[in-house]
Amino acid sequence: MLEYYDKVLEDCYNILRVKSENLNVLKNCGHVYQKIGKYNESFDDYNKLLKIKSDDSFILEKREKIYLSLCQFEEAFRDFSEILKSDPENLIVLRLCEIIYKILGNYQESLVKLNKTLKIEPNDATGLDLRGSIYHKLGKYEDAQYDLKRALEIDLNNSVVLELMHKELFG
Repeated sequence: MLEYYDKVLEDCYNILRVKSENLNVLKNCGHVYQKIGKYNESFDDYNKLLKIKSDDSFILEKREKIYLSLCQFEEAFRDFSEILKSDPENLIVLRLCEIIYKILGNYQESLVKLNKTLKIEPNDATGLDLRGSIYHKLGKYEDAQYDLKRALEIDLNNSVVLELMHKELFG
């Protein structure tokens, strides 16, 4: 599989020699590097893209996922702030904020972002199961049960919800 990615990268860089600011090729290079775990190279390509188009939320979001993989939360929050200034209802960025706050144990701030997300997208099963799990951690079992049931109504095969419901019912 690595040979395939090497070939893709070789093709990308042959194209970039001709046109160094080809957005699609730079995106592909960044994605391939991210996929194979070469995060610094991926950052380099994404940063080149952002110099060309600084408000590209797709690239900012891709870069955020690298920050999460590397547990570089401060850098991620700095970028999130920039994205949310221009796109305050960006569900992907709001969701990434929710996850980081949960990882850091800042459940109240995670709930703030989750509530905002669920106002925008009230039938988001992932948001409901995440909020339900936070309510469960905070001992708000009725709220947790309500969100988890709603999430399960939306997505009957949601294994996360099923596991949380099992924990709530059986400890």
